[in-house]
Amino acid sequence: MTDLEQQRLIVLLTQPRESLYVEYKSWLDLSSNHGKATLAKAAIALANHGGGTIVIGMKENESDKATPVSKPKPSNITRYDAVIVNAAINRFADPKLACEVQFAIHPDTDEEHAFVVIPGNVSVPVMSTRDSGDDIKQQTCYMRKPGPKSELPYTSEEWRTMLDRCVWASRGKILESIRAIVLGSAQPITLDPSDSELLADFRRKSHQRWLELTNSLSKDSSARFPHGYFEIAFLLSDIEPLASLTKLREILRDGPAQTSGWPPFITLSRAPFRSRVVDDAIENWLGDPQGEKVFNDAYSLPFWRAHPSGCFYQIEGYMENIRLRDDAPGTNHYPEFAIARLAHFLWFAQNLAVHLDDDTDVIVACKFTGLENRKLSGTPQRPIFEHHLCHDPEFHFQIKLSQAQISGNLVEVISEQLRPLYERFDFNELKQSFVSDILDM
Repeated sequence: MTDLEQQRLIVLLTQPRESLYVEYKSWLDLSSNHGKATLAKAAIALANHGGGTIVIGMKENESDKATPVSKPKPSNITRYDAVIVNAAINRFADPKLACEVQFAIHPDTDEEHAFVVIPGNVSVPVMSTRDSGDDIKQQTCYMRKPGPKSELPYTSEEWRTMLDRCVWASRGKILESIRAIVLGSAQPITLDPSDSELLADFRRKSHQRWLELTNSLSKDSSARFPHGYFEIAFLLSDIEPLASLTKLREILRDGPAQTSGWPPFITLSRAPFRSRVVDDAIENWLGDPQGEKVFNDAYSLPFWRAHPSGCFYQIEGYMENIRLRDDAPGTNHYPEFAIARLAHFLWFAQNLAVHLDDDTDVIVACKFTGLENRKLSGTPQRPIFEHHLCHDPEFHFQIKLSQAQISGNLVEVISEQLRPLYERFDFNELKQSFVSDILDM
Protein backbone atom coordinates (compact mmCIF):
# COMPACT_ATOMS: atom_id res chain seq x y z
CA MET A 1 0.00 0.00 0.00
CA THR A 2 1.33 3.46 -0.91
CA ASP A 3 1.66 6.37 1.53
CA LEU A 4 -1.24 8.05 -0.26
CA GLU A 5 -3.56 5.08 0.21
CA GLN A 6 -2.56 4.93 3.87
CA GLN A 7 -3.43 8.61 4.24
CA ARG A 8 -6.91 8.04 2.85
CA LEU A 9 -7.55 5.23 5.36
CA ILE A 10 -6.42 7.37 8.29
CA VAL A 11 -8.75 10.16 7.19
CA LEU A 12 -11.64 7.67 7.24
CA LEU A 13 -10.72 6.95 10.88
CA THR A 14 -10.03 10.46 12.15
CA GLN A 15 -12.79 12.24 10.24
CA PRO A 16 -15.51 9.58 10.10
CA ARG A 17 -18.58 10.34 8.02
CA GLU A 18 -20.80 7.58 6.73
CA SER A 19 -21.92 8.11 3.14
CA LEU A 20 -23.37 6.13 0.27
CA TYR A 21 -19.84 4.88 -0.44
CA VAL A 22 -18.48 4.44 3.10
CA GLU A 23 -20.06 2.28 5.83
CA TYR A 24 -18.80 1.90 9.40
CA LYS A 25 -19.26 -1.33 11.33
CA SER A 26 -18.42 -2.52 14.84
CA TRP A 27 -16.01 -5.41 15.21
CA LEU A 28 -17.56 -8.45 13.50
CA ASP A 29 -16.95 -12.05 14.53
CA LEU A 30 -16.57 -13.70 11.12
CA SER A 31 -16.74 -17.17 12.68
CA SER A 32 -20.44 -16.56 13.39
CA ASN A 33 -23.33 -16.44 10.92
CA HIS A 34 -24.37 -13.05 12.29
CA GLY A 35 -20.94 -11.53 11.57
CA LYS A 36 -20.76 -13.04 8.09
CA ALA A 37 -24.30 -11.97 7.17
CA THR A 38 -23.81 -8.42 8.48
CA LEU A 39 -20.63 -7.97 6.45
CA ALA A 40 -22.17 -9.58 3.35
CA LYS A 41 -25.25 -7.34 3.39
CA ALA A 42 -23.09 -4.21 3.56
CA ALA A 43 -20.81 -5.51 0.78
CA ILE A 44 -23.72 -6.38 -1.53
CA ALA A 45 -25.29 -2.94 -1.06
CA LEU A 46 -22.01 -1.14 -1.77
CA ALA A 47 -21.28 -3.28 -4.83
CA ASN A 48 -24.72 -2.46 -6.25
CA HIS A 49 -24.06 1.24 -5.64
CA GLY A 50 -20.77 1.35 -7.51
CA GLY A 51 -18.31 0.15 -4.88
CA GLY A 52 -17.03 1.60 -1.63
CA THR A 53 -15.33 0.86 1.69
CA ILE A 54 -16.46 -0.84 4.90
CA VAL A 55 -14.53 0.42 7.95
CA ILE A 56 -14.52 -2.14 10.75
CA GLY A 57 -14.05 -1.47 14.44
CA MET A 58 -15.88 1.86 14.62
CA LYS A 59 -18.99 2.12 16.80
CA GLU A 60 -21.56 4.85 17.38
CA ASN A 61 -20.57 7.37 20.00
CA GLU A 62 -23.07 7.40 22.86
CA SER A 63 -23.13 11.21 22.93
CA ASP A 64 -23.18 11.60 19.14
CA LYS A 65 -24.98 8.79 17.35
CA ALA A 66 -23.98 10.15 13.94
CA THR A 67 -20.22 9.95 14.55
CA PRO A 68 -18.60 6.51 14.93
CA VAL A 69 -15.54 6.25 17.17
CA SER A 70 -12.65 3.82 17.41
CA LYS A 71 -13.21 0.83 19.72
CA PRO A 72 -10.73 -1.82 20.94
CA LYS A 73 -10.82 -5.16 19.14
CA PRO A 74 -12.34 -7.92 21.34
CA SER A 75 -9.92 -10.62 22.37
CA ASN A 76 -11.91 -13.35 20.60
CA ILE A 77 -11.51 -11.66 17.18
CA THR A 78 -8.26 -12.26 15.32
CA ARG A 79 -6.76 -10.01 12.64
CA TYR A 80 -8.94 -10.13 9.53
CA ASP A 81 -7.64 -12.10 6.58
CA ALA A 82 -8.64 -11.45 2.95
CA VAL A 83 -9.48 -15.13 2.37
CA ILE A 84 -11.79 -15.26 5.41
CA VAL A 85 -13.39 -11.91 4.59
CA ASN A 86 -14.13 -12.94 0.99
CA ALA A 87 -15.43 -16.33 2.12
CA ALA A 88 -17.82 -14.61 4.54
CA ILE A 89 -19.13 -12.25 1.87
CA ASN A 90 -19.36 -14.84 -0.89
CA ARG A 91 -21.25 -17.25 1.34
CA PHE A 92 -24.18 -14.93 0.60
CA ALA A 93 -23.27 -12.98 -2.57
CA ASP A 94 -24.02 -13.94 -6.17
CA PRO A 95 -22.11 -13.16 -8.33
CA LYS A 96 -19.11 -13.51 -6.06
CA LEU A 97 -17.08 -10.42 -5.17
CA ALA A 98 -13.29 -10.06 -5.04
CA CYS A 99 -12.79 -7.68 -2.11
CA GLU A 100 -9.52 -6.24 -0.87
CA VAL A 101 -8.63 -5.97 2.83
CA GLN A 102 -6.42 -3.12 4.06
CA PHE A 103 -5.31 -1.97 7.51
CA ALA A 104 -4.48 1.31 9.25
CA ILE A 105 -3.82 2.35 12.85
CA HIS A 106 -5.94 5.07 14.41
CA PRO A 107 -3.47 7.83 15.44
CA ASP A 108 -5.39 8.63 18.65
CA THR A 109 -6.25 5.16 19.97
CA ASP A 110 -3.37 3.13 18.43
CA GLU A 111 -6.01 0.58 17.46
CA GLU A 112 -5.55 -1.19 14.13
CA HIS A 113 -8.70 -1.17 12.01
CA ALA A 114 -9.63 -3.20 8.95
CA PHE A 115 -10.97 -1.75 5.70
CA VAL A 116 -12.86 -3.94 3.24
CA VAL A 117 -12.72 -2.39 -0.23
CA ILE A 118 -15.74 -3.43 -2.30
CA PRO A 119 -15.38 -3.46 -6.12
CA GLY A 120 -17.89 -1.44 -8.11
CA ASN A 121 -17.54 -2.84 -11.62
CA VAL A 122 -20.34 -5.41 -11.39
CA SER A 123 -22.18 -5.99 -14.67
CA VAL A 124 -25.27 -7.59 -13.05
CA PRO A 125 -27.00 -6.77 -9.73
CA VAL A 126 -25.46 -8.63 -6.79
CA MET A 127 -28.03 -10.76 -4.91
CA SER A 128 -28.01 -12.51 -1.55
CA THR A 129 -28.28 -16.28 -1.93
CA ARG A 130 -29.56 -17.31 1.50
CA ASP A 131 -31.31 -16.18 4.68
CA SER A 132 -29.63 -15.63 8.02
CA GLY A 133 -32.18 -14.60 10.63
CA ASP A 134 -33.00 -10.90 10.45
CA ASP A 135 -29.51 -10.02 9.20
CA ILE A 136 -29.97 -10.81 5.51
CA LYS A 137 -32.74 -12.14 3.28
CA GLN A 138 -32.47 -14.62 0.41
CA GLN A 139 -32.80 -13.44 -3.22
CA THR A 140 -32.47 -9.77 -2.29
CA CYS A 141 -30.52 -7.09 -4.16
CA TYR A 142 -29.59 -4.64 -1.42
CA MET A 143 -28.53 -1.12 -2.39
CA ARG A 144 -27.29 2.01 -0.61
CA LYS A 145 -29.83 4.74 0.07
CA PRO A 146 -29.67 8.22 1.65
CA GLY A 147 -29.45 8.05 5.40
CA PRO A 148 -27.17 6.31 4.64
CA LYS A 149 -28.58 2.78 4.89
CA SER A 150 -28.63 -0.55 3.04
CA GLU A 151 -32.10 -1.58 1.89
CA LEU A 152 -34.05 -3.24 -0.90
CA PRO A 153 -34.88 -1.13 -3.97
CA TYR A 154 -38.59 -0.40 -3.71
CA THR A 155 -39.32 2.08 -6.50
CA SER A 156 -38.85 1.86 -10.26
CA GLU A 157 -36.35 4.75 -10.04
CA GLU A 158 -34.20 2.87 -7.52
CA TRP A 159 -34.19 -0.24 -9.75
CA ARG A 160 -33.37 1.89 -12.79
CA THR A 161 -30.43 3.52 -10.99
CA MET A 162 -28.95 0.16 -9.97
CA LEU A 163 -29.45 -1.41 -13.40
CA ASP A 164 -27.95 1.65 -15.12
CA ARG A 165 -24.73 1.13 -13.14
CA CYS A 166 -24.56 -2.49 -14.24
CA VAL A 167 -25.20 -1.58 -17.87
CA TRP A 168 -22.50 1.08 -17.70
CA ALA A 169 -20.01 -1.40 -16.25
CA SER A 170 -20.76 -3.86 -19.05
CA ARG A 171 -20.49 -1.13 -21.62
CA GLY A 172 -17.06 -0.18 -20.34
CA LYS A 173 -15.79 -3.75 -20.69
CA ILE A 174 -17.17 -4.05 -24.21
CA LEU A 175 -15.64 -0.74 -25.23
CA GLU A 176 -12.31 -1.75 -23.74
CA SER A 177 -12.33 -4.96 -25.81
CA ILE A 178 -13.02 -3.19 -29.11
CA ARG A 179 -11.25 0.11 -28.49
CA ALA A 180 -8.49 -0.66 -30.98
CA ILE A 181 -11.08 -1.19 -33.73
CA VAL A 182 -13.94 1.19 -33.02
CA LEU A 183 -12.52 3.68 -30.52
CA GLY A 184 -8.84 3.37 -31.34
CA SER A 185 -8.53 7.11 -31.88
CA ALA A 186 -8.16 9.40 -28.88
CA GLN A 187 -8.79 12.46 -31.02
CA PRO A 188 -10.72 15.14 -29.11
CA ILE A 189 -14.08 16.54 -30.15
CA THR A 190 -14.02 20.04 -31.61
CA LEU A 191 -14.38 22.68 -28.89
CA ASP A 192 -17.25 25.12 -28.97
CA PRO A 193 -15.82 28.64 -28.41
CA SER A 194 -18.63 29.58 -26.03
CA ASP A 195 -17.99 26.51 -23.86
CA SER A 196 -14.27 27.21 -23.87
CA GLU A 197 -14.88 30.81 -22.80
CA LEU A 198 -17.31 29.76 -20.03
CA LEU A 199 -14.80 27.31 -18.58
CA ALA A 200 -11.92 29.78 -18.87
CA ASP A 201 -13.92 32.43 -17.01
CA PHE A 202 -14.84 30.04 -14.19
CA ARG A 203 -11.25 28.87 -13.99
CA ARG A 204 -9.95 32.45 -13.68
CA LYS A 205 -12.47 33.32 -10.96
CA SER A 206 -11.71 30.14 -9.04
CA HIS A 207 -7.96 30.68 -9.18
CA GLN A 208 -8.41 34.28 -8.06
CA ARG A 209 -10.52 33.09 -5.12
CA TRP A 210 -7.74 30.68 -4.09
CA LEU A 211 -5.20 33.53 -4.28
CA GLU A 212 -7.43 35.64 -2.00
CA LEU A 213 -7.66 32.85 0.57
CA THR A 214 -3.91 32.17 0.59
CA ASN A 215 -2.75 35.80 0.38
CA SER A 216 -2.29 36.19 4.15
CA LEU A 217 -0.18 33.02 4.46
CA SER A 218 3.60 33.03 4.46
CA LYS A 219 5.25 32.48 1.07
CA ASP A 220 6.61 29.09 2.12
CA SER A 221 3.27 27.86 3.52
CA SER A 222 2.33 24.44 2.16
CA ALA A 223 -1.18 25.73 1.40
CA ARG A 224 0.32 28.15 -1.16
CA PHE A 225 1.97 25.27 -3.06
CA PRO A 226 5.45 26.86 -3.14
CA HIS A 227 6.82 24.03 -5.30
CA GLY A 228 4.09 24.15 -7.93
CA TYR A 229 0.60 22.78 -8.33
CA PHE A 230 -1.76 20.63 -10.36
CA GLU A 231 -4.85 22.53 -11.52
CA ILE A 232 -7.84 20.99 -13.28
CA ALA A 233 -11.18 22.41 -14.38
CA PHE A 234 -13.94 20.77 -16.34
CA LEU A 235 -17.32 21.68 -17.78
CA LEU A 236 -20.23 19.36 -18.49
CA SER A 237 -21.48 20.90 -21.70
CA ASP A 238 -25.16 21.58 -22.43
CA ILE A 239 -26.54 20.25 -19.16
CA GLU A 240 -29.59 21.76 -17.49
CA PRO A 241 -28.32 23.88 -14.56
CA LEU A 242 -29.09 22.29 -11.20
CA ALA A 243 -32.01 23.80 -9.35
CA SER A 244 -30.11 24.38 -6.10
CA LEU A 245 -26.68 24.45 -4.53
CA THR A 246 -27.95 21.97 -1.95
CA LYS A 247 -28.57 19.41 -4.70
CA LEU A 248 -25.09 20.03 -6.09
CA ARG A 249 -23.56 19.52 -2.64
CA GLU A 250 -25.39 16.19 -2.27
CA ILE A 251 -24.12 14.99 -5.64
CA LEU A 252 -20.52 15.91 -4.77
CA ARG A 253 -20.73 14.53 -1.24
CA ASP A 254 -21.92 11.13 -2.44
CA GLY A 255 -19.79 11.23 -5.58
CA PRO A 256 -18.01 8.36 -7.30
CA ALA A 257 -16.01 5.97 -5.18
CA GLN A 258 -12.26 6.51 -5.20
CA THR A 259 -9.29 4.21 -5.16
CA SER A 260 -6.45 6.01 -3.45
CA GLY A 261 -5.31 9.44 -2.37
CA TRP A 262 -7.64 12.35 -1.63
CA PRO A 263 -10.92 12.01 -3.56
CA PRO A 264 -11.60 14.83 -6.03
CA PHE A 265 -13.85 17.47 -4.45
CA ILE A 266 -13.45 16.04 -0.97
CA THR A 267 -15.89 17.30 1.67
CA LEU A 268 -15.32 17.15 5.41
CA SER A 269 -17.93 17.53 8.12
CA ARG A 270 -16.03 19.58 10.68
CA ALA A 271 -15.39 23.32 10.80
CA PRO A 272 -13.67 25.16 9.24
CA PHE A 273 -13.36 22.55 6.46
CA ARG A 274 -17.06 22.28 5.65
CA SER A 275 -18.16 23.31 2.18
CA ARG A 276 -19.68 26.78 1.92
CA VAL A 277 -21.43 29.02 -0.59
CA VAL A 278 -19.45 31.97 -1.97
CA ASP A 279 -20.40 33.95 -5.08
CA ASP A 280 -23.12 31.51 -6.23
CA ALA A 281 -20.74 28.52 -6.10
CA ILE A 282 -19.82 25.87 -3.54
CA GLU A 283 -16.22 26.00 -2.38
CA ASN A 284 -14.03 24.03 0.00
CA TRP A 285 -10.51 24.74 1.26
CA LEU A 286 -8.54 22.30 3.41
CA GLY A 287 -5.71 24.80 3.82
CA ASP A 288 -7.62 27.05 6.24
CA PRO A 289 -5.07 27.98 8.95
CA GLN A 290 -7.84 28.07 11.59
CA GLY A 291 -8.42 24.33 11.33
CA GLU A 292 -6.55 21.49 13.00
CA LYS A 293 -5.15 19.38 10.17
CA VAL A 294 -4.30 15.71 10.01
CA PHE A 295 -1.76 16.34 7.21
CA ASN A 296 0.09 19.55 6.33
CA ASP A 297 1.74 18.65 3.05
CA ALA A 298 0.70 20.61 -0.05
CA TYR A 299 -1.11 17.69 -1.65
CA SER A 300 -3.45 17.38 1.36
CA LEU A 301 -4.56 21.05 1.27
CA PRO A 302 -6.61 21.36 -1.94
CA PHE A 303 -9.09 24.08 -2.86
CA TRP A 304 -12.11 23.48 -5.08
CA ARG A 305 -15.21 25.21 -6.45
CA ALA A 306 -18.33 23.86 -8.14
CA HIS A 307 -21.14 25.72 -9.89
CA PRO A 308 -24.68 24.48 -10.73
CA SER A 309 -24.05 25.33 -14.39
CA GLY A 310 -21.72 22.32 -14.63
CA CYS A 311 -18.35 24.01 -14.00
CA PHE A 312 -15.88 22.40 -11.59
CA TYR A 313 -12.38 23.43 -10.47
CA GLN A 314 -9.69 22.04 -8.15
CA ILE A 315 -6.12 23.10 -7.37
CA GLU A 316 -3.74 21.05 -5.22
CA GLY A 317 -0.06 20.54 -4.49
CA TYR A 318 1.84 17.59 -5.86
CA MET A 319 1.80 14.14 -4.31
CA GLU A 320 5.59 14.20 -4.62
CA ASN A 321 5.66 16.54 -1.63
CA ILE A 322 4.84 13.51 0.51
CA ARG A 323 8.48 12.59 0.44
CA LEU A 324 9.27 9.04 -0.63
CA ARG A 325 13.00 9.68 -0.58
CA ASP A 326 15.44 12.05 1.07
CA ASP A 327 15.33 14.45 -1.87
CA ALA A 328 14.15 18.01 -1.22
CA PRO A 329 10.54 18.91 -2.16
CA GLY A 330 10.19 20.20 -5.70
CA THR A 331 13.05 18.14 -7.17
CA ASN A 332 11.18 15.03 -8.37
CA HIS A 333 8.26 14.28 -10.66
CA TYR A 334 6.51 10.92 -10.48
CA PRO A 335 4.58 10.13 -13.69
CA GLU A 336 2.70 7.37 -11.86
CA PHE A 337 1.08 9.98 -9.61
CA ALA A 338 0.28 12.44 -12.41
CA ILE A 339 -1.33 9.77 -14.60
CA ALA A 340 -3.40 8.28 -11.77
CA ARG A 341 -4.53 11.70 -10.54
CA LEU A 342 -5.67 12.83 -13.99
CA ALA A 343 -7.54 9.53 -14.39
CA HIS A 344 -9.32 10.02 -11.06
CA PHE A 345 -10.65 13.41 -12.15
CA LEU A 346 -11.72 12.14 -15.57
CA TRP A 347 -13.54 9.20 -13.99
CA PHE A 348 -15.17 11.61 -11.56
CA ALA A 349 -16.26 13.92 -14.38
CA GLN A 350 -17.64 11.00 -16.38
CA ASN A 351 -19.68 9.74 -13.42
CA LEU A 352 -21.10 13.21 -12.88
CA ALA A 353 -21.96 13.39 -16.56
CA VAL A 354 -23.78 10.05 -16.40
CA HIS A 355 -25.64 11.15 -13.28
CA LEU A 356 -26.74 14.52 -14.67
CA ASP A 357 -27.14 13.94 -18.42
CA ASP A 358 -26.36 10.85 -20.48
CA ASP A 359 -25.52 12.89 -23.60
CA THR A 360 -23.22 15.57 -22.23
CA ASP A 361 -19.55 15.82 -23.22
CA VAL A 362 -16.76 16.85 -20.83
CA ILE A 363 -14.44 19.78 -21.51
CA VAL A 364 -11.24 19.50 -19.48
CA ALA A 365 -8.52 22.11 -18.87
CA CYS A 366 -5.44 20.94 -17.00
CA LYS A 367 -2.25 22.69 -15.86
CA PHE A 368 1.02 21.60 -14.19
CA THR A 369 3.35 24.26 -12.74
CA GLY A 370 6.71 24.19 -10.96
CA LEU A 371 8.19 21.67 -13.40
CA GLU A 372 11.51 23.34 -14.20
CA ASN A 373 14.55 21.40 -12.94
CA ARG A 374 12.44 18.52 -11.64
CA LYS A 375 13.81 15.09 -12.50
CA LEU A 376 11.68 12.20 -13.69
CA SER A 377 11.59 9.65 -10.89
CA GLY A 378 9.80 6.44 -10.03
CA THR A 379 8.00 5.21 -6.96
CA PRO A 380 9.31 2.11 -5.16
CA GLN A 381 6.69 0.09 -7.08
CA ARG A 382 7.77 1.46 -10.51
CA PRO A 383 11.37 2.68 -10.34
CA ILE A 384 12.78 4.84 -13.13
CA PHE A 385 16.55 4.82 -13.41
CA GLU A 386 17.02 7.45 -16.11
CA HIS A 387 16.46 10.76 -14.33
CA HIS A 388 15.38 12.97 -17.23
CA LEU A 389 15.28 16.66 -16.35
CA CYS A 390 12.48 19.11 -17.24
CA HIS A 391 13.51 22.50 -18.68
CA ASP A 392 10.05 24.04 -18.96
CA PRO A 393 8.26 25.63 -15.96
CA GLU A 394 4.68 24.78 -16.99
CA PHE A 395 2.54 22.47 -19.08
CA HIS A 396 -1.16 22.70 -19.86
CA PHE A 397 -3.78 21.27 -22.22
CA GLN A 398 -7.47 21.56 -22.97
CA ILE A 399 -9.65 18.89 -24.55
CA LYS A 400 -13.29 17.95 -25.14
CA LEU A 401 -14.17 14.30 -24.57
CA SER A 402 -17.24 12.14 -24.89
CA GLN A 403 -18.22 9.82 -22.07
CA ALA A 404 -17.38 6.86 -24.29
CA GLN A 405 -13.82 8.12 -24.76
CA ILE A 406 -13.33 8.36 -21.00
CA SER A 407 -14.87 4.98 -20.20
CA GLY A 408 -13.43 3.01 -23.12
CA ASN A 409 -10.41 4.96 -24.32
CA LEU A 410 -8.86 6.43 -21.19
CA VAL A 411 -5.41 4.90 -21.75
CA GLU A 412 -5.19 6.45 -25.22
CA VAL A 413 -6.61 9.79 -24.06
CA ILE A 414 -4.15 10.20 -21.19
CA SER A 415 -1.22 8.94 -23.25
CA GLU A 416 -1.99 11.44 -26.01
CA GLN A 417 -2.49 14.42 -23.72
CA LEU A 418 0.50 13.79 -21.43
CA ARG A 419 2.96 12.76 -24.13
CA PRO A 420 4.05 16.42 -24.69
CA LEU A 421 4.53 16.81 -20.92
CA TYR A 422 7.05 13.97 -20.74
CA GLU A 423 8.84 15.10 -23.88
CA ARG A 424 9.82 18.11 -21.78
CA PHE A 425 11.82 15.72 -19.59
CA ASP A 426 14.72 15.37 -22.05
CA PHE A 427 12.45 13.83 -24.73
CA ASN A 428 11.24 11.00 -22.53
CA GLU A 429 8.73 8.77 -24.33
CA LEU A 430 5.44 8.06 -22.53
CA LYS A 431 4.37 4.59 -23.62
CA GLN A 432 0.75 3.44 -23.62
CA SER A 433 1.80 0.22 -21.89
CA PHE A 434 3.12 2.27 -18.96
CA VAL A 435 -0.17 4.19 -18.69
CA SER A 436 -2.17 0.98 -19.01
CA ASP A 437 -0.15 -0.66 -16.25
CA ILE A 438 -0.77 2.27 -13.88
CA LEU A 439 -4.49 2.32 -14.58
CA ASP A 440 -4.59 -1.51 -14.56
CA MET A 441 -6.63 -1.58 -17.78
